[in-house]
Amino acid sequence: MSCAELRAMAKELGIRGWSNAKKADLTAKIENHNRVKTLMDSGSGSTEAPTKVFEPQTQEALAEADAQPKAEPKAAKKRKKSSWDAWLAVQRKEKGLTLKQATQLPREDYAAFKESWKPEDEA
Repeated sequence: MSCAELRAMAKELGIRGWSNAKKADLTAKIENHNRVKTLMDSGSGSTEAPTKVFEPQTQEALAEADAQPKAEPKAAKKRKKSSWDAWLAVQRKEKGLTLKQATQLPREDYAAFKESWKPEDEA
């Protein structure tokens, strides 16, 4: 966690002296605060170590987490190409037009193309 995140956490917890504390001090204050809170919540003065509520991550832990294999991202579904998209692509490729220029061509040209066009999956 960054120092700014630790300061925000310390402020939320109501820890005094968080604004001028360094990262190591903030981590210690937050851990101490969590230990005291755990002991107070349990209501017992047992000698067992309290459960840790906050555990700062070290650089090694972060590097280890990055090294673990990640799940493969799902492939995006391929949408059907509409006759309009296909017509624009043909106009841009054959005539060297920009998209704006292709969209401003007469509707009659598109209508003629649409009658003869077959989608890729039907072709």
